[in-house]
Amino acid sequence: MSPASTPAPRIAIFVTEPDDRPPLDRDAIADAFRLTPREASVATLLASGHDLKGAAQLLAIGIGTARYHLKHVLDKTSASSQATLVAALRGFVRQRAD
Repeated sequence: MSPASTPAPRIAIFVTEPDDRPPLDRDAIADAFRLTPREASVATLLASGHDLKGAAQLLAIGIGTARYHLKHVLDKTSASSQATLVAALRGFVRQRAD
């Protein structure tokens, strides 16, 4: 076979999300980032896949209160957005599990 007739190499990458995410340790997150228990609860629920409205409902607090806690969580973790916060907390779980 000449080099021109050799097929180009091909690769496939599959990225999957595990069905069962490791549980988040609210107390460990609170300790690591110096969060209050309520801030840690909001952060943990967000990182577990809930939106802010759903987290507020589960915690029986208003959406404004949830936003207030989220703002403090973002400040304390130096996260620039809710998505960055969730990624950081999910990474925190993987690092602690290793």
